[in-house]
Amino acid sequence: PSDAAGTRDFPPLMSASIILPLKGTKPAELSNALLSYYADVTKSRPPEAAAAAARTLDQVRERLSSIKALSDTTADAAATELLAYERQLAALARRLDNAGAALNVRFIWRDAFRPKQKVEKGDLDWERVCTLFNAAAALGYAASRAFRRGAQADAFKQLQRAAGCFAAAHDMVRPAIWGLDPRWEPASLSPDLGLEMLSALRDLMLAQAQHAFHQKAVDEGTSPSVRAKLAEQAALLFGAALRTLDSQELRDYVTEEGSLFKPADDSWLRRLRAAEARARAIAQEEAAAAAAADSSYGAQVARLRLASELMRRAAAAAPDGSPERRSLEDESSSLSQRTRQAEQDNATIYQDPVPSAGALPRLEPKLFVKPIRPEDGLSSAQAAYADAFPALLPAATAAAVTQFHGEVHAKLHDLSTRTTSDAEKAQKALAELELPQALEACEADKRLPARLVRAIAKAQATGGVGVLEELLSACTALEKEAVGAATMANEVLKAEEEKDAALLSDEPRLTRPLVPPPLAPPFPPPPPPPQAPLGTPSLPPSAPSPFPPPSPPPPKPPPSFPPPLPPSTPPLLPPRSSTRSRQHSRSSSRAHSSTRTASGSRRRSR
Repeated sequence: PSDAAGTRDFPPLMSASIILPLKGTKPAELSNALLSYYADVTKSRPPEAAAAAARTLDQVRERLSSIKALSDTTADAAATELLAYERQLAALARRLDNAGAALNVRFIWRDAFRPKQKVEKGDLDWERVCTLFNAAAALGYAASRAFRRGAQADAFKQLQRAAGCFAAAHDMVRPAIWGLDPRWEPASLSPDLGLEMLSALRDLMLAQAQHAFHQKAVDEGTSPSVRAKLAEQAALLFGAALRTLDSQELRDYVTEEGSLFKPADDSWLRRLRAAEARARAIAQEEAAAAAAADSSYGAQVARLRLASELMRRAAAAAPDGSPERRSLEDESSSLSQRTRQAEQDNATIYQDPVPSAGALPRLEPKLFVKPIRPEDGLSSAQAAYADAFPALLPAATAAAVTQFHGEVHAKLHDLSTRTTSDAEKAQKALAELELPQALEACEADKRLPARLVRAIAKAQATGGVGVLEELLSACTALEKEAVGAATMANEVLKAEEEKDAALLSDEPRLTRPLVPPPLAPPFPPPPPPPQAPLGTPSLPPSAPSPFPPPSPPPPKPPPSFPPPLPPSTPPLLPPRSSTRSRQHSRSSSRAHSSTRTASGSRRRSR
């Protein structure tokens, strides 16, 4: 049904049509080889748990190899069991050298598209790669069934898991065939497991998952502009897969060989071509609906014309007489009718210019899918695998374990030796203290040694344990006070040093050498003594003076510093701490004092 914007429902037919065939296999005696290898390595009979696990692997492989074709009732269960079997093989391969090549088991697998071609290899990685291919095919079939039911979310998840299986197989094949000495010869692989084929199948599953997400967006009523981006991304992924599979090398391979009574069948590749063209047509149709919503009716007509042409190509590419072709022809007819209606509306009502197909802007793709690895797609119960072969280890790992055990033994031996030496030292120390003999003697005669008795009596005479505890507490308090006083003194000294440093940094002239000024007499020379008048008695020089001797003059204050000089003039005074300056000051004071004393004596004598 159409609406005003030109949108419609898209029947999900193409994703249900691109289904991969399964790879066939032949029986392999895995359990017997595994148990024999276990007995050879461990030199013992395998435990019952290991034997049961080996038999389970054989049973699972036999059950999976009996599936010749997928159906709606077997696809889901087959996909789950195939993935669980691959996880068990991965856990077992980690315990064996060269991915289990020492088991000498040959795993034979047929080509998916050419069943007559068989390839056999003798390691578990080959078994894992082929198992992943079949798991991806089963997931793709289950997704097509979910798509037909309308469960787009389930199909979206299962197709991403299928892409993850192909990606994991690609990552295992590449290191096995690359290098100067590859483990597998590249020419020995079947074409369905080549690197290009695995990459193309991964893109094909992602394209179908993107298409399923677009269908989910249609069901949820997402805007046409967003749906156009989703459809464009699906078309790009279909195109990437088609470019690889439609190449000269792979085109003939995916085409089923004909016979005298049956022509060659290329229906699988034609379905892929139709899916790519249909995805491009849907993207243009969604873009036309977005243009109509923006009132760009000329662009709507141009994109509807392009979508109608692409849908005709998709119908022509589908296999002749197939249900897909009939459905695509119906879609093409409906789209052509809607295109004519849009052209008529634009010509009679809107009259917008219609650009050419080359002038239309390219659509922007938007990717919403990614491969989901096999281990990520399993639940915890499905991924759980009881390791029943703990004694099996690769040679490198076994050597590392042996080395570790040797190092542990050496450390334990060293600890034992040191413990014995320490015990001997302890016994010697106890013997020097006469222990435990002294204690045993006390227990025997209930008396303490005389030396200990005297020490106890002395302690009791001074007050006993209580006095000793008080003295200990007082000493502890005194120690704390002393530590506090020392800390305070250190802080005061540190503060004084910081002040001195700040003062010296503020007055740089205090640290410069000063030039002392010329010395001057401390006072002028005394005047000559006056002449005594006649008739005045005089004392003989040797008589003592009746007057008391004069007191010594007060000490002369230290000279003050001169005012600051200009930066270019050096200071003239020496530092106050100079030894020569202090000696000069003391000598000047003594000379001045003796001079005044002598002058006073002469005046009194006169």
